[in-house]
Amino acid sequence: MILFVLFRALKLGKGIKNMKKVMIILFLSIFFSVVNPLVSMAEEGIDFSVKPQMTSSQIGDNDSYFNLRSDSDKKETLPIKITNHSQAEVTYIVNVNTATTNINGIIDYSQQDTKLIETEYQLTNLVEKREQTVSIPGGAEKIVNITLTMPKNSFDGIILGGIIVAKKQNEQNKAKNTIKNEFQYAIAVQLSNNDKEVDSELTGGNVELTQINKRNAVQMTIKNPQPKLLKQVEGTFTIKKKGQNAAIVEEKRSAMSIAPNSEFSLFTMLNDKFKSGEYTYTVNLKNAEGDWTFSQDFSIKQKQARDLNETSVDQTPKQFSWRLIVTIMGIIILALAAALGYTLWKFQKAKKTSN
Repeated sequence: MILFVLFRALKLGKGIKNMKKVMIILFLSIFFSVVNPLVSMAEEGIDFSVKPQMTSSQIGDNDSYFNLRSDSDKKETLPIKITNHSQAEVTYIVNVNTATTNINGIIDYSQQDTKLIETEYQLTNLVEKREQTVSIPGGAEKIVNITLTMPKNSFDGIILGGIIVAKKQNEQNKAKNTIKNEFQYAIAVQLSNNDKEVDSELTGGNVELTQINKRNAVQMTIKNPQPKLLKQVEGTFTIKKKGQNAAIVEEKRSAMSIAPNSEFSLFTMLNDKFKSGEYTYTVNLKNAEGDWTFSQDFSIKQKQARDLNETSVDQTPKQFSWRLIVTIMGIIILALAAALGYTLWKFQKAKKTSN
């Protein structure tokens, strides 16, 4: 389409008198290139917005999430404003979830059955309603209140969770099994009693073979047992043959975040078929507050490798072979020598016949 518009502009641009037409065509081209993505976004359902309304317990100057400093056993109300930018009435579902860490090292507020480790405090146990629904007419807005009560006993560190807002799925679509990718807003909620510093701590656990999107991977269980959010974590992940220094796979990641009191897995793609043998998986995680290295040996059995490889889309990389190259070159040289010998023989025979 763009090429067509430019072609038309060039054709019309041959005369000065057509310059206005050229400018109009170019303007329309730019206009629709900007408008079309916006129309597409609206068609995909991104037609509502959510904004937290700050309360007196808010600390810090960030108004995009709740960061509440409050006393023990105190009741707090967290208002959020939902604006329906569409023309029709829409029903929205508002969920409150506890924060966890996903396999990519990113804070995740969308998991509804998160269980934290080494703590009795999590956001879902503090709110009066974990789920609410609200219907908002087209072009209107409403305030939805999340009511929670701070823990009875004072605590150090933070409690972290999130408020998720999404459109209620059409029952007809559910029946037809036509579920679309759903856009949702997430508003973080962070609770604290004090400023007391909490030590940073991570522990490593078991190593497992897995598949992610039908690709072979190795993963290690990681735990953050402290009520502390770890930010800007850099990770180095290596897989080696046991007892060897050369890495089969080495991967680096940056800007990871780890939720308080969370247990999760971090993975490394193998980019290959699983091969039986003994291996070592090493994970190094570090930020400004600490440096942690976990190394664990693991084995791959033949049957296990075969079963996983049958469902994997990974392909074994082709190895460069000098032996194959030498063999091919030898065959080519022999063929050329034979052809040259045959040509010389024919030449000598023809020479004798002419004499």
